[in-house]
Amino acid sequence: MGLPRPVLLICALAVGSVLAADDGPVRVRFAEPAPPGLILGETRITVQAATAADARIARVEIYVDDRLLSVLETPPYTLTWDAGARFGRRVLR
Repeated sequence: MGLPRPVLLICALAVGSVLAADDGPVRVRFAEPAPPGLILGETRITVQAATAADARIARVEIYVDDRLLSVLETPPYTLTWDAGARFGRRVLR
């Protein structure tokens, strides 16, 4: 049976996205914060990602406003981010 094939997940695009990878589809969604939503201060970000049974997610990259925030290599893909003290438009992907 051997080791699972690595699948590189570049980003999570939207709620319930299915991304195309060389080895098949990767299902991705933000579990926290649930979009669309208001975030302020310390915010927990959780991404759920899954792929074929014979593949594995090599890493999950989380971006805020096109800036790399974090690279997570093992599930659960969760981090805490300080979103700041003022409301503003932020794009998580």
